[in-house]
Amino acid sequence: MNLTGLIAKIKEKAGGENGRFAGDLGFKAVTELCNALFGILTFAILSRLLSKSDYAVVNQTIAISSLIAPIILLKMNSAFCVFLAGEKDQEIVKSRFFSVLLVSLPFCALVLAVMWIFGDRFSELMFSTPEYGNITPLMALYFVLLSLSSLVQTFYQAINRQKKSNVFILLRVVLTTFGFAALSLIPGFFTLPFALLVYVIVEGIVFLFSFFSLIVDFHRIPLHLEFLPLEEYYRYALPLMPFAIMGWINSFIGRFILNHLMDLENSGIFSFDSALISRAFFINAVIVYTIFPYISKFWNEGNKSKVVSYLRKATNIGVFFALPLTFGIVAVAPTIVEILSGGNYPTDRLLLGLICFANLFLMLYTIYSFLIDLSRRTMLYNVIFLISSLINIGLNYLLIPIWGLYGAGAAMLISYIIQFFLTLFIGNLAAQLQISIDWPFMLRSLVCSLFMFLVCLLVYGEGGLLRCILTVIIGCIVYFSTSYAWARLTRRSLIWDN
Repeated sequence: MNLTGLIAKIKEKAGGENGRFAGDLGFKAVTELCNALFGILTFAILSRLLSKSDYAVVNQTIAISSLIAPIILLKMNSAFCVFLAGEKDQEIVKSRFFSVLLVSLPFCALVLAVMWIFGDRFSELMFSTPEYGNITPLMALYFVLLSLSSLVQTFYQAINRQKKSNVFILLRVVLTTFGFAALSLIPGFFTLPFALLVYVIVEGIVFLFSFFSLIVDFHRIPLHLEFLPLEEYYRYALPLMPFAIMGWINSFIGRFILNHLMDLENSGIFSFDSALISRAFFINAVIVYTIFPYISKFWNEGNKSKVVSYLRKATNIGVFFALPLTFGIVAVAPTIVEILSGGNYPTDRLLLGLICFANLFLMLYTIYSFLIDLSRRTMLYNVIFLISSLINIGLNYLLIPIWGLYGAGAAMLISYIIQFFLTLFIGNLAAQLQISIDWPFMLRSLVCSLFMFLVCLLVYGEGGLLRCILTVIIGCIVYFSTSYAWARLTRRSLIWDN
């Protein structure tokens, strides 16, 4: 094949469905990698300059936003993807957004008022002390601004303009990093209230920028507010309210119980490790964020075979990268923790490993939870989360007094495993599909990751920055080469089969 033919074939592949999907994955991967790098810088500044207790408060403020934001929006973020995917009428698209926005504003005001009036009680409930009551108005303002900016970003995701949505996400993390870097240069100003103020200012800028972008993009489209058509949206979204609450419980109840059964310092250590792993597992956001609009479009077109195909692709891609990432983090953890925290936090490979595997099963759960979203039988979420949340709470109260931080990590991992298998089973029934796990592929990734881990431990030795860099490079070479060799021997694709 000559050069012209080769170029033509590449263009054909890139312009096809798989090419567009790979392109969206690639762009999101670059965005999330930048997001992770800037986020790690912010994370390092906070962990070095704040005490463990203050760091725990900041981290848990960010965590609880994942509970408050969906409540403010009445869980409308995911509803956009389900109901607007493939919508051609721009007037309907614009009407839905502004109608939902106006419905959300009274809830914004309610959150601000409640947290302003009952700040001390909120502080006592969350942190086991009323001393943080004076900063709850800042927390409330952050929750509201984050909710509104998330609504705009999810709207762009739903109408398949994911690149623009990713720009807003990247803007947030870049501004946050530069904000904290600037604050660290002012002697005496790096305190808990000023740290929260940075988050508030950044989120305000992101919301204004994204909202202005939306106004520019749709300024030629007439606006007709229609609230009655939202009835179908809310029939879908309202059953997700208990799901949002129980989902938060599964993700963050360990930190909440640590605050009360142990202290904020231990909670700060757990929060530090969780934040580190969540930044490293940026692959989760790449997969989940990219896949939902695609399968929503296929579902609305009645193409269930494509839904099955893309869910299996998403699973394989996620596991292919998440498993070696888990073992790699555990291998070089001492150097990573030392660099990021400046020695302020201890290195605990077992705890980090538990949290890594919990994040892996969280990713798998999220991928297959879309089956319930697509079938619009959202009440089923409450069955899944009621079971996993009760197990999670019980395990935390049982294991934390015995194993401390390990108990919190083990409870999180077990609850996510249960949550994933329940979701896979119930999701298949709800969507009337039969999606099975590609177990041979899982075995290959696990074996190659374990082999990479053993090699990494030998190379890493007693640690150090140079040894860490060398270990990462060799680990990547070992994993990809062994995976490729196994794929060739079994005559399968490296990640997914077309």
